Amino acid sequence: MLLDNLVYEVLTEVREMSDDGQITEPFVKHLINVYRAKYIQQEYSKRNRVNQSSIQSFNLKLITVDSSTMEGINTGSAILESPKLPNILNIAKRPAILRIRTLDAVKGEIAFQSVDRAKLSSYSKFKVINAFLENNNKLYVVGTAPSAILLKNISVDVVLENPEEVYEFGFKDRLAGTRIEDYPIDLGMWAYVKQELIEHILLSYKVPNDNSNDQIDNKEVNEPKQQRRER
Repeated sequence: MLLDNLVYEVLTEVREMSDDGQITEPFVKHLINVYRAKYIQQEYSKRNRVNQSSIQSFNLKLITVDSSTMEGINTGSAILESPKLPNILNIAKRPAILRIRTLDAVKGEIAFQSVDRAKLSSYSKFKVINAFLENNNKLYVVGTAPSAILLKNISVDVVLENPEEVYEFGFKDRLAGTRIEDYPIDLGMWAYVKQELIEHILLSYKVPNDNSNDQIDNKEVNEPKQQRRER
């Protein structure tokens, strides 16, 4: 689904209520992101899973960092750093980094952990490779396994607060002008997001209703559809 199409759906319904509504496309995009995040978090709290349609995947190049410059890291461990990431949505009080896979000769998955736990693993006597997200929004891979130092490229599955940022940060190329292709939301969730978003605009932002065709505006606040039917 194109984000532009979702915005058009919302604006079309809002403008059916008023020709004078000054709701902009960037504002609607922002609200779509806000309500999408809300419903993803609600779905996870009920079902303990994230719908596949909400997930975005992209590749990251890693650079080696001097472990002695990282607080809490064993200086004998390998530490690698990713570029700065877009804001990751928090689900169940942790960043929604759902899967990390290696793309080099050493194939496998890397466990995403809390900062403290991942740093502590750098002192493990076992051969482990883990990852954590720092406050600078960079992903760090830390490992005691000899193969950790060979890692250069990884793939991440994430849920972003603003899905458009995957393009703005350069992790993916836009396929059609300035539009975002395949906005990460399924039709079922979109139905709920759209309904609540439109109600939010009409009620909270008091979109005016112009009932006259002359040059003098005759505006009154829109009422919910159900209330107008009951009259």
